[in-house]
Amino acid sequence: MRNNPLIRTLLFVVVLLTLDQTIGFALRTLYNQTFDGDVAGVVNQALANRNADVIVFGSSRACHHIASPELGKSLNKRVFNAGIDGYSVIYARALQSELLRRGTRAKLFLLQVDGDDLFALGKERLALVTPLAAKNAEVLALLEAWDPYVRVKLLFATYPFNSKVLSILSNWRRPPAPDQWVALPPHAGQPLVAKAVETPKDATTRPVNAARVQAIRDFIASARAADIRVFLFSGPRLHTGAPTALTRRGWELLATLAEGEGVTFKPLDQDSHPEFKQATLYRDAFHLDGEGARLFTSLVAQELAKP
Repeated sequence: MRNNPLIRTLLFVVVLLTLDQTIGFALRTLYNQTFDGDVAGVVNQALANRNADVIVFGSSRACHHIASPELGKSLNKRVFNAGIDGYSVIYARALQSELLRRGTRAKLFLLQVDGDDLFALGKERLALVTPLAAKNAEVLALLEAWDPYVRVKLLFATYPFNSKVLSILSNWRRPPAPDQWVALPPHAGQPLVAKAVETPKDATTRPVNAARVQAIRDFIASARAADIRVFLFSGPRLHTGAPTALTRRGWELLATLAEGEGVTFKPLDQDSHPEFKQATLYRDAFHLDGEGARLFTSLVAQELAKP
């Protein structure tokens, strides 16, 4: 019987599945105790701070542009910045879904989204929220939209922690930073010079990323159901001339969407606020440095104070 190929194959599969479940359980236990690190801890850190009065969502242009301590002082509220480098509104929607599922006392969600974000194509970065899919059907649906085989992959207990093991082990039980706000240092080297940005040739015909638009709608609807105010905003960039046709088209879509959903959208760019045309306020053409971020944060606070 030991030499039966079928029996040996079955035993091998049983051993592999047992190892998978054992290692997966251990990794999830460690992951749940990890609150630091851009790979393993960033989601848990946000979930642990879900009762902040104000929570900021968005990409690097949120986590480096909204100085949460300054915004908290201006609003006299506790602010948590959950923005993260390189992730879109799809990630923001997934994170928001889990915050709401677990319960939050937040009263205001800030969502950073740029006009041209609505036309970006390609696969979304969602690996950070994979561990949430086991208990969150909305997160699972977002993952499945990009990977039709994700339900099968999630049968393996170790799958949600692919590419996270080293980060988990190095950051396990390490004290986290207050939030994702990081003041970027001033630009080093040759002074930055504003340059013209060429309008894409397909600016008027490029298809809208329907998944991102729906994510924004769902973000607003879910917040409304929880009686949480939503404020949509975009930020400045360092370039000469007016915003590109693609950016303006995106702003128009966002303004129409926001009006229809009964929320505010503010494109706070360098043309509407010329002080952000100063190159000395930038780390690079797309990101403000610490001084620029504090100035931008004060502008956001002023907008939030308006009735």
